[in-house]
Amino acid sequence: MITGGASGIGERTAGLFIAEGAGVVIADPQRERGRARAAELGAAAVFEQVEVRQEAPVTAAIERARTTWGRLDCLFNNAGFGGVLGSVEDIPGFWPPTVRPSLMIRRWGSTAASATAPCILQY
Repeated sequence: MITGGASGIGERTAGLFIAEGAGVVIADPQRERGRARAAELGAAAVFEQVEVRQEAPVTAAIERARTTWGRLDCLFNNAGFGGVLGSVEDIPGFWPPTVRPSLMIRRWGSTAASATAPCILQY
């Protein structure tokens, strides 16, 4: 499973994982992009619309990997928000919209995946 898998680093990583024989859940809030990327990658990819600031969608996406492929081997916590906006001191409200989601996916995703996934990657 790759959070943020519909674009950027996650989009490219999904293709690389599949090229190595993996099945991938593209977990991303971008519905159109995620569905299009999953269709482009074929039967080895499925899309789950996930907002990583909410625990239930993260857990549901992990369960989708387990039901689709029988297990979850790797969780790549790749979701990010925005871009390089300047120094932390210059970004109003930096903590809530940017840092907190990154920490939450690590907590929720890692907890839900840890029972079966031998690999948890944090980006």
